[in-house]
Amino acid sequence: MRPLVLLFLFSLSTLFSYATRAEADSAYMRHDYGLAASLYERAIATDTADANTFYNQGNAYYQLKQYGKAVLAYERAILHDPDFQEAHANLALTRTKLKDHFDAPAQNIFAMLTSNILQNTGIDTWAFLSIVAFTLSLIATGVYLLTSPKLVRKIAFFVALILIAITLACNVFGFATRQLMRRTRFVVLTETPLYSSPSAKSQKIRLLHEGTTVQILSKSPHWIQVVLPDEKEGWISVESGERIHIIRY
Repeated sequence: MRPLVLLFLFSLSTLFSYATRAEADSAYMRHDYGLAASLYERAIATDTADANTFYNQGNAYYQLKQYGKAVLAYERAILHDPDFQEAHANLALTRTKLKDHFDAPAQNIFAMLTSNILQNTGIDTWAFLSIVAFTLSLIATGVYLLTSPKLVRKIAFFVALILIAITLACNVFGFATRQLMRRTRFVVLTETPLYSSPSAKSQKIRLLHEGTTVQILSKSPHWIQVVLPDEKEGWISVESGERIHIIRY
């Protein structure tokens, strides 16, 4: 009996979540963005939301000019689906509205290219490319083993080596992308000082505004140590924003 009750409650919760999402979509279409944002929050709280739900939530917050919450929602959409191009585009647009802008740290061309590739290519894409390259390497190996002309065998041998190298590179980039996505990041939602140490009496390094995304280095009950996009480090209050990887309330 108990499993049936749990199944019923789960089904009821799922139906309620779908109904709430539908109501949120309807409110958004009516340009009632405040209600839509509230309903998306409720839908996310009752069920594990997908990338589209967070994306729609971000759109609602963008229309309300609550850019910090919009950044958080778009980041969570991308966390669910790294290849979500619309979310990437809207996140980039939203960041143009923020008060805080950072100069990128000095990098060589190779480091900049690698960073750009990792940030704009999803794990699924690396997996697909790896499978394709590995399959082609098997075909090239078969040609090498089963044909007799020396020229064909040489070409097949070198092609197989290149494809195996590509397979390994895709796996390395896929692992790096996964590690990048697993980094704990934090979006500032209220104006907050960046301190030199975990104390409000310490030196204020700068003032951070809503929408700024930082990476968490360490945390205490009331403070988190963060690194900014320009690689400067400091401490901010735990209550000044939310972690991106927290997707259920």
